Amino acid sequence: MFEDGRRDNDLFHTANCLVKGGMLQHGIFQVLERLIISWGENSDPKWINTKIKSALLRSELRERNLAAEVREWVMTTTGHFLTTDVHKDLNLTTKDPKKAANMALLRLIDEGVLEKYGERRGSYRRVEQDDDDLMGFIENPIYEYPVRLPFGLNTLCKLYPKNIIIVAGSKGAGKTAFLLNIVKMNETERDVVYLNSEMGDEEWTDRLKKMGYQGNKDIRFVARKRHTNFHDRITPDNKIFIIDYMEIHTNFYEIAKPIRQIHEKLEKGICFIAVQKKMGEMLGRGAEFSQEKSRLYLSLDYLRDQRCSKLTIVDAKNVKINESIRDWSRRIKIYDGSKMEAIDKNWVL
Repeated sequence: MFEDGRRDNDLFHTANCLVKGGMLQHGIFQVLERLIISWGENSDPKWINTKIKSALLRSELRERNLAAEVREWVMTTTGHFLTTDVHKDLNLTTKDPKKAANMALLRLIDEGVLEKYGERRGSYRRVEQDDDDLMGFIENPIYEYPVRLPFGLNTLCKLYPKNIIIVAGSKGAGKTAFLLNIVKMNETERDVVYLNSEMGDEEWTDRLKKMGYQGNKDIRFVARKRHTNFHDRITPDNKIFIIDYMEIHTNFYEIAKPIRQIHEKLEKGICFIAVQKKMGEMLGRGAEFSQEKSRLYLSLDYLRDQRCSKLTIVDAKNVKINESIRDWSRRIKIYDGSKMEAIDKNWVL
């Protein structure tokens, strides 16, 4: 370095390294001046300042380019992320580029593009400001979702596309029978997707035979085995989705998350979700957390002394009659785990 013919480039390279290292401008001037004097030349402030200015401009351009890359990365990401995710995806391996990227993230916070997420250091999420979340006013006539429900529930409440219906039932109260009857009542008119987490093929076949199905040719709905991540099978299509059932073994309050994930995937269809509940309780596991997204919440209990089940309307958001139907109930008899019959002629409070 610093040989005749390349001293100008080497001087700029030195200035550039010192700028990247964070040295102040007057310190860089002193270093370059001493280098020039060491070559036996006189100090040239104009030459020195030109090299420093060029190094500063390159640094600024480099930071601008990196800031643009960081912004582009942020605008294409979803959910929350860590600064280390940015470093990894942009191939930032040394201290200075990482520091510049972190500064770019902080500037995006000042601009309102990002916000800090949670308690973990260096965790952020993009503030969603797109217009795809605007609510729409429908000026044409609005129709309820055309689903048929057992025991005259259709005459009591309305359901609309994107609605979630929770069926909370104690063990042996008839959750599956209730859901299979919904399938039977709608499969010829609507596309039905049944997600089963409990039965194997043998038990499933036995259940269907008791419902009157004799073979695959009689089945007009889609049935799938699914234990977790039910939202992966939910589509925006106009379908009736039935989940039998959603299992939560610990931290029952966490049931709100998979229900919300399902709700986010729904558009034109509706979803029935069966959840387990304790005998005598009205709400399923997760209690009010299982109730948050539901527009209709039903509870099933087995009455041992009467050898029948009791269906209760825990909550209904869109009622068709001029009174509340909350806590209305009806005793029902279930035969062969499939056929249902009302014992009470009418709903009672």
